[in-house]
Amino acid sequence: MAQACERQPIVGFSSGILPIPQPEDKVLVEYVYVDHSRTDIHWKTRTLDFEPMSAQACPVWDTLMYNNFEGKEPRVEVLIVPVSLYRDPFRRGKNKLVFCQIYEKMDKPAFINTRHTCEKVLDKISEDEPWFGLEQEYFILGSDQRPAGWKTEKSFRPKDYHSLCGLTRTAGLERELVDVHYQACLFAGLKIGGINREDAPGQWEYQIGPCLGISAGDEVWVSRYLLLRVGEMFGVEISFFPKPVEDALPAAGVHINCSTRRMREEGGYKYIVEAVEKLAKTPQDVVLKMYDPHNGKDNEKRLKGNYFVPESSHFSWGVGDRLASIRIPILVAERKRGYFEDRRPSSNCDPFCAIEVLVRASMLDEFLNNN
Repeated sequence: MAQACERQPIVGFSSGILPIPQPEDKVLVEYVYVDHSRTDIHWKTRTLDFEPMSAQACPVWDTLMYNNFEGKEPRVEVLIVPVSLYRDPFRRGKNKLVFCQIYEKMDKPAFINTRHTCEKVLDKISEDEPWFGLEQEYFILGSDQRPAGWKTEKSFRPKDYHSLCGLTRTAGLERELVDVHYQACLFAGLKIGGINREDAPGQWEYQIGPCLGISAGDEVWVSRYLLLRVGEMFGVEISFFPKPVEDALPAAGVHINCSTRRMREEGGYKYIVEAVEKLAKTPQDVVLKMYDPHNGKDNEKRLKGNYFVPESSHFSWGVGDRLASIRIPILVAERKRGYFEDRRPSSNCDPFCAIEVLVRASMLDEFLNNN
């Protein structure tokens, strides 16, 4: 039986060590970056003699990284290049977090640098002012590697939980964890829009955005980093895997809300429908391969057409339809402007890959021209 969320003693956002004063002329900058797996987040801290006011003010640094997606030797030295700067909610004061992308050398992005390729695609539609909002679902795991609050070894039964946006006896420590993460994101300066419980025990969601262009991917990665750090503080594991339990358990995804300036303006509904119809003509397998980091294999376990999750075997869309591949919210249909939601990406997706393929399929006709 899964154990409830077991928290280790903490004091506010501190790490539990003695509150040793930091010299006023020193600033600690946490470099945050993603490795070859496109799922694992790494960090290194550097001491600066000044407070950086932009990512570009932070020095480029080097680090070791595996040379391929399989994570096998040899390891190579790469450059971590700062691209977006945030306040550090753990060290606080003048200290910073900086999200970085990976380069082989200063003029050559690494082949694992999905941010670079995504940004090139977004540059093609920059005049359209694309906004993205990403709804990140995840699981809090107990000491037995099952979702916190899991009651039995039997299959998941919705009548046992009714946890979506609800109150339950087992959610108390989980709620404390997600509230600390919420406050950490706000302190850092992320555009976190809200939080809620999800269908399964130990399953939660937070929303990032709306963000303009490439910043959406940066903020999702930094928010994940902050969540993993908070998980360390509480002594629990955070899982972004779509189905941490091979069961009838509801799976986790990242729903991507997307709009352009024309979609948001009066009468923009027709542009929303145009984008969705282009998605309908795009081969489903082409899109789904980029919607999780393992060429769609993780999403195969999730996209079953149940628990408000669409099917992988065919494309569908509808107004207020949470079983559809693409949902147009009811209020958007009534107001005739707004955004559409792609419900297919997995919870462990690379947001840069997911945003890139969504834009290429819905706004640039690239897949239609090539197929």
